[in-house]
Amino acid sequence: MGYREDLFEAIGHILAQDESDFFLILTKIKKIDAKIAVVLSYFIKISLNSCTQEGWFHRTVEQISNETGLSKSVIENAKKVLLECGILHKKTIYGSKMLRIDLDVLKDKLSA
Repeated sequence: MGYREDLFEAIGHILAQDESDFFLILTKIKKIDAKIAVVLSYFIKISLNSCTQEGWFHRTVEQISNETGLSKSVIENAKKVLLECGILHKKTIYGSKMLRIDLDVLKDKLSA
């Protein structure tokens, strides 16, 4: 299976029940408040729609802010928390800062 299929498998059972439940479930992950859950759900949406085969995607803070309505400082804090708890990884590819959701960590945190 590819990354998108694996991601959908990790979250599909929650989405199948009710999409609004998904956001609430994200806020139950340790250290994830409502604003961080918005950013994480945005990253999941981007991963399902426009990531590389390995799950990497690129979005600037400005793009995320424009698409979510969150301030740049809230987005930077959310990225920091998600990186610290292992849900998010980052690397630079050809000068672009890329992000990727760690599916194993996400699954573990969702099932905890």
